[in-house]
Amino acid sequence: MVEEFMRVLCEMDDDGLRYQPHVRKVEPWLGFMIRGIDNIRSDWWISRSRQLHFECRGRRFKAKFNHSDGGGIDIVEIATSPGSEEIGLVYRARCLADAERFYLLPQLSAARRSAAA
Repeated sequence: MVEEFMRVLCEMDDDGLRYQPHVRKVEPWLGFMIRGIDNIRSDWWISRSRQLHFECRGRRFKAKFNHSDGGGIDIVEIATSPGSEEIGLVYRARCLADAERFYLLPQLSAARRSAAA
């Protein structure tokens, strides 16, 4: 899944540009995050929006880039209904050590309602 996800992230964007610098920042973290997800998921797929979606214990999540505070990878719980409304943040990796911690002990907290909700 790591190779597949990186291939999708590195595809040409609409402007004909390769992946943006923020993807390069988190690229080393993706292996840890995806292996951690692999240890707890029951199913996973890459959405049309190039986000990694997965199911775990009857709940649905997506991993996405967080553009604020210098960037990072967020795991957000999403609704199972069409449109996948975000319920809230369950894990945030802001550095390589956070991604490694998730790989070693992949736990998803109860979703905290996002400010937008």
